[in-house]
Amino acid sequence: MNLVVTDDEVPARERLCRLVKEVAPEWQVVAKFGNGLDVVEYCCANPVDLVLLDICMPVMDGLDTAQKLIQLPVPPAIVFVTAFEDHALQAFEAQAVDYLLKPVRKQRLAATLKRAQVWITASRQGGFPAGNHHRHVCVRHQGGQELIPVETIRYFRADQKYVVARTENREVLLDESLKSLEATFANAFIRVHRSALVASAYIKGVHRDAQGRYWVTLDGVSEKVEVSRRHVSLVKRYLQSNAVVTA
Repeated sequence: MNLVVTDDEVPARERLCRLVKEVAPEWQVVAKFGNGLDVVEYCCANPVDLVLLDICMPVMDGLDTAQKLIQLPVPPAIVFVTAFEDHALQAFEAQAVDYLLKPVRKQRLAATLKRAQVWITASRQGGFPAGNHHRHVCVRHQGGQELIPVETIRYFRADQKYVVARTENREVLLDESLKSLEATFANAFIRVHRSALVASAYIKGVHRDAQGRYWVTLDGVSEKVEVSRRHVSLVKRYLQSNAVVTA
C-alpha cells in the first residue's frame, strides 16, 4: 500500500517518512508535500491509499484538505498528525481513520498504519463505503464524549441494558442497541449470536469445541465469540465465501 506525507515543516515530514519505513516497510511513501493544495492535486491524478496530514499548514489547512479528499471518487484514508489536541472532533467529522499527536511514537504509528490497512481493505470490500458518515460510535463519559472509530472495533456484545464495544486495547459501553448497530454497520459486521456482532475484517476463523459449540476467533483479541446454532450455517457460508478457515 502507498501513502502521502503532508506537513509544512520539512524536519517533521522527513521524520515521519523515516518512522513509516521503520515500523511498516510494507507501506511505500510515494510523495511528500508542504501544503494541502498540493496533496489534493496529487490525489486527483494518482491512486493513493493513505494520507498522513498535518492540520496547521499554509495555502490549505489539513481540515479543508480532508474535506476535499473525501469527495474524490476513490478517497484515500486520512490520518491527522498534529501538535494540537483541540481539533480531534473536527478531524473525525472529516472521516479521519485516526488522530496522532506530535511527537509521534513508533508504537502508536505502527498501530495506526495497521488500522488504516484494515479500513482500506474493508472499504474496498464494501465494508466502509466512501462518503459513509457512520464511521464512529459515540461513548459518553462523565466529562464529555469520545468518538471511537468503527474500524478499531472487533465486536459488539449486548450486556444487560448496554452494549460492549471491544477494541484491541479496551472495552467501552455504548447506549445504542445491538439492533441499531447492526442496521448502521451491516456491511462491516455480521451477527453470530443474538447478543453479538463481529467485525468481518478481523475474523481469523471459526472452530467447534468438544461440546459442539462454535466460536469465532478475531485478530487483536484473545477471547472468542460464541456462534449460536441458528447462526452457524450463515456464518460458515460467509466465511467459506471469503476463504476463512473453519473447523
